[in-house]
Parts: sequence; structure tokens; C-alpha cells
Amino acid sequence: MKRSVAALSLAGVVGLGFAAPAQAQLWYNGNPNLNNGLSSVQNAGFTDTRAFDNFLVPAGPGWFITSLFGHYLSDMAPATAYWEIRSGITLGDGGTLLHFGTNAITWSPSGFDAFGFMGYLATVSGFGPFALDPGLYWLTISVVGDGSGAAFVQATDGAGGINALIDGETFFHSPEIPANFVSDWIPDVDFAYGVDGRLNETVIPEPSAVLLLGTGLGLVSLIARKRRRGGS
Repeated sequence: MKRSVAALSLAGVVGLGFAAPAQAQLWYNGNPNLNNGLSSVQNAGFTDTRAFDNFLVPAGPGWFITSLFGHYLSDMAPATAYWEIRSGITLGDGGTLLHFGTNAITWSPSGFDAFGFMGYLATVSGFGPFALDPGLYWLTISVVGDGSGAAFVQATDGAGGINALIDGETFFHSPEIPANFVSDWIPDVDFAYGVDGRLNETVIPEPSAVLLLGTGLGLVSLIARKRRRGGS
């Protein structure tokens, strides 16, 4: 077993009949396989490392993102994380930065322990929800520490995933090492990231609400006609 600076490797609206779309996991790349992990952390010991993996928003209305999450092996207790969503990443090119921020996380034991590290699930929330149109995107979550320590986002084979994209396409970026969107730190691997939210559909009133609205407009029209007749 080897440990490096970057890798571990073992081989709507409610009321008047308006229904708010339910929130759910839109993408989960799968449970950790406990074989690999790539550093994705910002602190004094491992400064600014970011592991990216891709996900696909399918054709249709798109997605409305409300939180992000990832599985980690770590000896830290971080309270925040830096995250990015990009499009168009290629080798040596970070593509287009679409959304990013540093936000609070919940850091919960996951039970997926390996390499002498405890397993944790980091859930990022508190940012302004945003929409993603159909297309291919890249996510990184880099947990923020206040001293030494490590945090490795865990690899997955897609087991238990939702809309998992298991294609071995990942990138690693670090301004300090330096590593500029390289793909060979752990080749042919995918990470246990995910996003929560809902389909980005316009909220449509239920039939009862449409009936009430139509009746109300009819009454308003009738009253207006009576007033015009009374004044003539």
C-alpha cells in the first residue's frame, strides 16, 4: 500500500393546489469500493488538491441542484468544503467554471473505512440553488481543514448508484504541486460523488386550482360588465 500527496491505491410552491416537485438524489456515482482514494482537501498539510469526476444531466427539463455530497477517507473533522462545477474539462484545461463556493458541510461517519482512515460522508449545503441544463459536467468537493491531515474522496464501481457514470474519466488539479487538470494520478477510476435536487420543471397548478382561477376570473368579468351597464 502506498500513500502520496494525492492518492491512496491498493491495485416548488405549496398552496392553492400548486405542487412543489419532490427533492431527491439526482446523481450518485455509487458506494465506495475501498480500493482507491484521491486527495481532495485544503489545509496546511495537503494544500488545495481537487479531484474531479463527471456526471451527465440527461435530455429533458434539466436539474435544479440544492446540495452536493461525497464519500471520503480521512483523519480530519472539517466543517466546510470548497466545491466547483465545471463544463468542458480536458487534459491541461479546466474548461468553464460555472458554479463554486465554500460552504458548511455535515461530516457523518459512513462505515466505509480503509487504509487506516475512517470513512465519512460530506454533504455540502447552504449555497443558492442553481439549475443545470442537459449536458456533461464535472464536480469537485475539496474539504477544508484547519491544520494537518488528509481527506481522500473514495473510488466507486457504481454499485448502489443513481444515474452513475462509470467511465474512468477523472481529473486532478492542484496549484501547489503543481498539477494542472491531469488524468493519470489514478487512471481508470470514478469517485463516490453525488448531487441532490429536483427536476427543473415549471410548477404546474393542479386541475382544482385551474378551476378556481377560471371561476374567479369569470366572476371578475361578470362584475365588470354589470358595472359598465349600470353606468351607461
